[in-house]
Amino acid sequence: MTKNYTIIRFHHNNKNRCEYVVTNEKGEIKDSIKYGNLDEISDQEKNNTVIIMLPGEEILNKSLTLPIKSDAKLRQAIPFALEDDIASDINDCHFAFEKSEIDESIIVNVIYKKLFKNYLNRLKENNIIPSFVISENSCVSMIEDTINLIIEDTKAHGRSGLRESYTLDDMELINIIKVLESNSNVNHLQISLSENNDSQVEQIKSITENYKSVDIKILSKGAFQEFIKNYFSQNHINLLQGDFKPKIKFEKIFKPWKKLAAFVALLLISMIINNVLTTNKLVNYEANLSAYFLDEYRYFYNNAINADDPIRMINSVKNGAQLGMKNSIFLNGLNLINESVAKENNVQLSSISFDDNRFNLRILTLTLTSLDSLIKNINSNNSLNAIIQTTNQSNSKIESRIEIQVNL
Repeated sequence: MTKNYTIIRFHHNNKNRCEYVVTNEKGEIKDSIKYGNLDEISDQEKNNTVIIMLPGEEILNKSLTLPIKSDAKLRQAIPFALEDDIASDINDCHFAFEKSEIDESIIVNVIYKKLFKNYLNRLKENNIIPSFVISENSCVSMIEDTINLIIEDTKAHGRSGLRESYTLDDMELINIIKVLESNSNVNHLQISLSENNDSQVEQIKSITENYKSVDIKILSKGAFQEFIKNYFSQNHINLLQGDFKPKIKFEKIFKPWKKLAAFVALLLISMIINNVLTTNKLVNYEANLSAYFLDEYRYFYNNAINADDPIRMINSVKNGAQLGMKNSIFLNGLNLINESVAKENNVQLSSISFDDNRFNLRILTLTLTSLDSLIKNINSNNSLNAIIQTTNQSNSKIESRIEIQVNL
C-alpha cells in the first residue's frame, strides 16, 4: 500500500499563507501544488504523514566537530559551542542536530523558540500534527565538488558540495556564489531559477569560465517542486527534538490491543460459561442415572436410600438372597449378557448403555468368527435378541455395535 505525504511550506514574508501538496514516498506529486491557508487543508490531507518546511532564512545551519559521542551530552554542549555565532541568548533558541554520514561532524539547526512555538501552535489550532519539521534549504541537493543554487525572487538557497546549506536574501548572485565558494573548492556550478530572469542569466554567463561546467535550468512550477523532489533523496534534520519531541500517546499504541484484549476476555468468558453448562449437564445426567439405578436396585432391596456405591450394590445383588423379590429387566438382562460374553475368550466389552428394554453394546473381537459365536450365545437365550448394527475393522480388531432386545 502506497504511503501518502502532505508537505506544507511556510513563507517568511507571508506567514498566514502556505504552499501544500500531497505526494507518494517517491516524491511524485499526486495533485497540483496548492496555495492557501492552513484551514483549507482537508482532513484527508491532514491524516497523511505531514512534513513541514520552514523558511530557510529563519533557521541557522551550522557544522560542528565535538569530541562527544553521547547524544544527551551533545544536546547540552551544542548551545555553548555556538554561543559566539548567535546574536541572542542561547536560552531563547531551540537546537536540533544530527550526526553527519559523510564525516565525524555534527550538523545543527537553530531557530528561535518563540518563533518555532508559533508555527507549532498554528498547526495545532488547525488539527495538523507534523511528523517532520525541517528547514527548506536542507532540500538543496548535495553534489560533491558542486555549488548548487535554487533562486526564487530575491532569495537564494544554496549549498557548496556536501557541506551545510544556506538561505541568503537581497544579495547579488555573484556575491552569493563567492560566499559559497569560500567554504570549499568547487569545479561545477548548478543553478535552478524559479523564473526566467535575464539579468541573472547574464550574471551567470559572466562567470562560466571559472568552472568546468555550468548548468542552468528553469523551474516551471517554482522552487517548492524542487524541494519536494530532493526531500525524498537525502537526509534532513527534524526540528522536533528535545522539548519539542512529540509525546508518545500510549492510548494510540494500545488502542489495537484493546480490541484483542476484549476478544480474549470474551473468549475466556465463553469458555467458562460453556464449562459451567457442560458440568451442569453432566451433574444432571449423573443424578438421572443414579435415580434410575436406585429405582432398579429397589426391586431387590426396598429400603435402599441412595446409589452412592453402585459397585458394592451390584456385588450385593450378585451375592445376596433374592427370594420373593421382583426381577429387574435391567439387572437380569445385564446378567444374561454377562454370561454370554464370558463364554468367549476373545471378546472385549468397551461400552454399554440401556434404554427402553434395549442394550447397546460396543464390542471388540479378534475375528468375525468370535463375533458370530458371541451373537449365537446371546440369542441362545430366549429372553435376548441380539442384532449387529455396525461392524468396522480397526487395528487388527473388529469393532462392532450390537443392539440386544430384552424380553423378560
